[in-house]
Amino acid sequence: MSSKPLLGFGFWRSLAEPLLPDPAWFVDAHWAASERQMVLAYLRQGRPLQQWMGQSWCRLGCGNTTLGSADLTDGTYCWPEGLAHYLEQHQLRLPAEIIHHIRAQSAFPSAQAQAIAPYCPVDNRWWLTQRGWLDAASDFSTGSAASDQDLLRRHERNLLDYGPESEEAQQIRRQLLENIRRKWQQ
Repeated sequence: MSSKPLLGFGFWRSLAEPLLPDPAWFVDAHWAASERQMVLAYLRQGRPLQQWMGQSWCRLGCGNTTLGSADLTDGTYCWPEGLAHYLEQHQLRLPAEIIHHIRAQSAFPSAQAQAIAPYCPVDNRWWLTQRGWLDAASDFSTGSAASDQDLLRRHERNLLDYGPESEEAQQIRRQLLENIRRKWQQ
């Protein structure tokens, strides 16, 4: 079984991970539908790598709170189960390196994906450098006033533990929280 780290992509910014890319940076309504469908078909064949406790939610605020709770792999890359939602519903286009990798496969590498050891390490360093092609930033909310207000209350009462982190991560989190506050003060 392989112990080489998988390359992570498609993991989006949250209060717990403020340094990850914002999905709004990757929207491309002009991406060729045929290529989008080819990429979607590939992503859906991913083999489960890790299962997490709790569902992911749409970072673009459409209100979808059931984007899955697993990470998937093809033996080289690792992506979240809910990544397909962003391509289908919000017209996101993945970076060229990912599309090139997918196009280079004659078929989904099932044997390679199955040879990955459970809890194989995932290297997100490359993904952390991705900034997409749009300067736009999402409003970063769950799309629900009640959920956002609950999040703000838990943060203000120090009920959320983010662990040790850089000043940059703290600064971005403060900005995200301020954006949520502004959204609901209207």
